Amino acid sequence: MSRHYWDEYIKFFIDNNKLRNVLKFHQSNINLLELDGYVNAELNKKEWINIRKNRMIFSDISLKKYNHSELEKDLQELFLIFDSFTKNADFITTFPVLVIYKERSDIESGCYTFNLVDKCLIKYCEIECSELLNIMIREGVSWSLSYFLSIEESIAAYGGIGYLKGIFQIGQISKDVEGGMENKLLHNIFINSQKFTHEIGINLRKQLLIHTSFIGV
Repeated sequence: MSRHYWDEYIKFFIDNNKLRNVLKFHQSNINLLELDGYVNAELNKKEWINIRKNRMIFSDISLKKYNHSELEKDLQELFLIFDSFTKNADFITTFPVLVIYKERSDIESGCYTFNLVDKCLIKYCEIECSELLNIMIREGVSWSLSYFLSIEESIAAYGGIGYLKGIFQIGQISKDVEGGMENKLLHNIFINSQKFTHEIGINLRKQLLIHTSFIGV
């Protein structure tokens, strides 16, 4: 143990209610082998996971589509990164949403999801003139990429620990994306997660916003 292992001062800073909640969450999701009905349940789950393997969900609402070959290099690279990641992941719980705030030469403003099978962006809703849009334009944001955790899929695949697995997966993907865009990343932009989620037309109870990357002009 280091000499800081027993820290007498930590008791003044820690929120014990939050600590208890985290410990309960962790202990309730430790993988235990349940013998009753274990084999059938696991076989069915494996079949379901195999069907969903290497697939990233996208919106079934389509106002407009853009083939990835029509897009400029920065957006084309997103397809390459997502495609590479999904091919090496067992199960995808990440749901990325692209928001274009100002119309570009290759794509109009709006909210988009990625169809990796057909290699296209799907526009599922417009951006309304709002406080969010005004903030983004004022801060010089050209587009943003939000990473949502598909909580139902995560829990179905991994149980309660799926929440943590999903966050870890988003961390990996966002690191790959941001690694090639460091010079365009905008920092110190703060948003209300729930309000932002609602304004870009995403279901708050099914998709949890974990991280957003803001890209400058």
